[in-house]
Amino acid sequence: MIKRIIKRGLRYFQRPVCEKNKAFNQDTLCLLLSPWFDPIWYQKNYALNPQLTWCQLAGHYLTQGAMAKWHPSAEFSTTWYWDRYPDVYLAKINPLLHYLRHGHQEGRFPSEQEWQRYKPYQCVSDALWGGLSHSAFEQLTLWQSSADPRERFIAYYEQARWAYTHQDWAQYYACAQKLSLLAQDKSQQKIAWLLGVFSLYYHAQDKAAMRDYLRPLREQWQQDIDFQLAWANAQSDGQQRLTQLNQIYLSRGFTPLATLTEHLCLETLTSQASAIEDGPLVSVIIPLYNAQATIDAALRSLTEQSWRRLEIIVVDDASTDQSLAKVQAWCLRDQRIKLHRQPSNQGAYAARNAGLLIATGDFITTHDADDWSHPQKIELQVKALVEQPTLVAICCAWVRVQDDLFITQNWQPSSQLAHYSHSSLLIRREVLSVLQDWQPLRCAADSDFIRRLEMHYGEQALKLIYPDIPLAFALDDRGSLTRQSEIHVRTVYFGVRHIYHQIRQLQCFLDKHQPGVFTLPIPQQLFPHRPAVSSVDLLVVADFTQSSAEANDWLKRVQQAVVNQQSVGLFHWPSLLTCGRHFSLDYAYALAEQGVVPIVGGQLLDCDQVWVADKELLSCPVDSQPQLVNFPEGITEKMSAHQSRPML
Repeated sequence: MIKRIIKRGLRYFQRPVCEKNKAFNQDTLCLLLSPWFDPIWYQKNYALNPQLTWCQLAGHYLTQGAMAKWHPSAEFSTTWYWDRYPDVYLAKINPLLHYLRHGHQEGRFPSEQEWQRYKPYQCVSDALWGGLSHSAFEQLTLWQSSADPRERFIAYYEQARWAYTHQDWAQYYACAQKLSLLAQDKSQQKIAWLLGVFSLYYHAQDKAAMRDYLRPLREQWQQDIDFQLAWANAQSDGQQRLTQLNQIYLSRGFTPLATLTEHLCLETLTSQASAIEDGPLVSVIIPLYNAQATIDAALRSLTEQSWRRLEIIVVDDASTDQSLAKVQAWCLRDQRIKLHRQPSNQGAYAARNAGLLIATGDFITTHDADDWSHPQKIELQVKALVEQPTLVAICCAWVRVQDDLFITQNWQPSSQLAHYSHSSLLIRREVLSVLQDWQPLRCAADSDFIRRLEMHYGEQALKLIYPDIPLAFALDDRGSLTRQSEIHVRTVYFGVRHIYHQIRQLQCFLDKHQPGVFTLPIPQQLFPHRPAVSSVDLLVVADFTQSSAEANDWLKRVQQAVVNQQSVGLFHWPSLLTCGRHFSLDYAYALAEQGVVPIVGGQLLDCDQVWVADKELLSCPVDSQPQLVNFPEGITEKMSAHQSRPML
């Protein structure tokens, strides 16, 4: 590939000077020096004017071709890249430019063909997080002794991430430290040092060791935002850490941060951003429940926003600590803050909905009571909406932090520290006339709201701004709702969140094509008030990514039970090759039947019968099954399963 780039560069710079100067900029040069842009192929494939120069052809792809979903070469697919990486599409970034400047380093792929080469590794990863960890670990163990360094890298990388998620710090350190010796390219090198330095911290709690680890890497990686964040973490003094963080903000022209005291923590963060007094009113809704330790920091970050036209609505969800008194004191200091009290504890999303009823802003956003926002966050979001009328919503990125602003990794470590913040969503008021409000659930309603927004307005109507810069800090509380086992965020791959997202995705599809015909039930575990024990006559176990015709006609079995006036529960048991796939439409048709409900792992269930569509599924045990009152031995033992086996 290096030879191809050099050859392409020589061919370009040998062209006449007058041609090189036409329509020339850094983006054009980036494409022309890339093996992924082939001007000759591009011109011929799309029958463009043969008189166009290479610069003009590159400019055409940048300004018109990508939006027309044209490919820059036979080796790079515009449509596949956008479909595979919706964050790039939402951010309205040219796909090839993103790949060249970011995607390649992040381990992304330029085309379906390249992805297929990597697919076996992704299959194991999907199985690990998608409920088949036992089988996945057998394969990862085999790869540890493979002759292929890529397989060894994947093996230790996935095991390191698993260990981090389960707070097994010794195993996290042992696996992460092997990655630097196995990394084959820049994307793997970044993963290696990022996991390496964090595992060192969790293993030894030694900031000096972190600095020693990162110092040899500074020359190569000092422009990388994640390296800068990691370097800030390595500082032993709080003010030094703040100085490093401010360098990131100043490099983008953002307001730096300060502290009210010498002690650096969320509660002492402050700023002096230039005020913007005129503009649309923004309503900010804060659900509050027993957040006496963090609400001051949240409200200070909002009252210090550069965008001054705010309506800050705090909805107290029947707190029992001093949260209410603290908010009442803030109301006396700043008339923009309003307090609304719920009659009883109903959950964060119900509190948000109560806030919507009294919000009067042109734009509406939310803010958690344990989060902190950069002083220009709302300004940047509002300006993006005002300047781009086709947009209806804006999101930004955040990082998780400890109280002393030590940045932590996401629950599932990856090659970046800043992540898409669903709770940062800022919308135009008219969106509510279409989407109404949030589902009043225990979790996952943010992502559902965004999915409904994209289904109605199109994905291009929502934009992620500054995806690598943290415009918010979220307190990393491992005891929070999203970290509790039953509704832990990891269940987004297998468990209650996964089932919920699949159902809501099918619901959106049905609403679009058959509006008002179907209303699909969602897992009972998501409701604040739910029965301790669920009850069905028949539990159907199947891989619902497959259609009924592909899996022993499980839909007919469900329909026959309904005809016999039996209630039915559906439990998803994936296969090694289907983890990560979307559910088939037959699953929606089954749930639409009277008395049919979804069942998830860990749910206490009273049932009379268990029917497994394909007993071969049971050869790979899932991580979590329903707890059957009548069959305490569990599904696998009851159905006399085969022994588990390695994946590949």
